[in-house]
Amino acid sequence: MLHELDLSKDLPAFFDDYAHLQFKLVFLDCGLYKVVHHCIEHFWPRLTPGGILLLDNINHETAPGETQAVRELLPGLPIRTFPFTQQPTGYIVKPMQG
Repeated sequence: MLHELDLSKDLPAFFDDYAHLQFKLVFLDCGLYKVVHHCIEHFWPRLTPGGILLLDNINHETAPGETQAVRELLPGLPIRTFPFTQQPTGYIVKPMQG
């Protein structure tokens, strides 16, 4: 269902149709500023507290837009990494009160 959307513009209509959706895990694998920014704006409010935003290219030299979007929209949240793999490069756990 989501794989057929243009995530840079189709999410408002999608969530109008599926307003009930809530997520425990959101995996963003795009790296483009506009897309990541738009996705965070629409998925973060629907991410369950304690849920995980998985980022394939955060802090990676090939996708500076992903890092920029995360810093703008989720400032101050710790970005955690996996010690056993190069990608995904990081994840953020949504605080229990936000």
